[in-house]
Amino acid sequence: MTFENYILYLKGTVDGYSSKVKRKINRLFISGGVQFEKKLDEDSFDDSKTYSSDEERLTNQIKYCLENDMNAVKLFENWEFEKDYKYSILFETKNSNFFNDVDFQTLFPKGTVSTIESIDDSDEYFTYFNDECFIVKFSRAFSAYDTFNNEEMLVKYPMLVVFHKNDKIVEIRFDGLKRQFISDKKAQTIYIDLVSDILEILKLKFGIELNAMDLDFIINTVRSSNDKSVKLMAEYKNLPSGGNAQLDVGKNRDYVMPIIGELKELIEKHRSDIEKIPLLNEDLNQFLFENEELSDYEWIQVVWENEIKTRNIKVKFIFDYHQQGYCLLQHMYSDVLVGMERMNFVTKYISKNRSVD
Repeated sequence: MTFENYILYLKGTVDGYSSKVKRKINRLFISGGVQFEKKLDEDSFDDSKTYSSDEERLTNQIKYCLENDMNAVKLFENWEFEKDYKYSILFETKNSNFFNDVDFQTLFPKGTVSTIESIDDSDEYFTYFNDECFIVKFSRAFSAYDTFNNEEMLVKYPMLVVFHKNDKIVEIRFDGLKRQFISDKKAQTIYIDLVSDILEILKLKFGIELNAMDLDFIINTVRSSNDKSVKLMAEYKNLPSGGNAQLDVGKNRDYVMPIIGELKELIEKHRSDIEKIPLLNEDLNQFLFENEELSDYEWIQVVWENEIKTRNIKVKFIFDYHQQGYCLLQHMYSDVLVGMERMNFVTKYISKNRSVD
């Protein structure tokens, strides 16, 4: 991929980010000394409100920086290491001595984003590390044409492989992919295919073979926990009769989850009105697609409560996702938490409570 096209994919990716994330990137650019066309002050946006003029101005400013300042590109790439993702899967290495023996920088020699020139849609990668983890980022490039708005859509889609050195866990992190980028043929297997590609690259190119972690223990761990901050919000069970049941356990009204069937009926009832608001229509269709994609599997939803309610951490554990043998973790959206910390917290909780033979 040429560097010019790489920048186009970065700019297209910005279009898909929420206002919250764009403001975060803006602050990163300011603190990183990026050269702005017209500097947008860090405090110039009210986080409690959304203004279309500010949104457009901020988006264009970030794109300008990416196109004109290599430092902005590097900060953006580093942000993809540090941000939170919607999904993750936990693995263990088949080689029990892997974490004791490995030299990560020798195994993954291409290094950090300091020498960025291009990206590749197969196995090109960048790395990031600190005292607790070593992260390898693979990027995919997706394109589509939005017939509703008559415009091209581009997105750079990162997938992280996080080696938790102290916990000896390997975690694959990735986001939801908009339905427009997914063909009908791949609609039901897109995430399986993406994860399988990463597992194959790790095995064939780097000699790393992984086993999915068995997270069935998490149900009893949460139920029997003396920690009052962790609670079981809801669970979905397949019944011996062949039926199934969803139980909303949490007493707080904020924990009650939407019923997909009823939501679809409401959308259909108000279809003509909803289609007049393109962003709402797109978000509802994306929500239905992902929830139907993840349906019909046993799952639980857990919350780790914080004294500041907006900082609660909520995760859905989907067991044996598509009969792949691994548990898919769905990290619920937060208006406040935007970094990797909450994902790291959940991984450490799992590590602390697992039994290791």
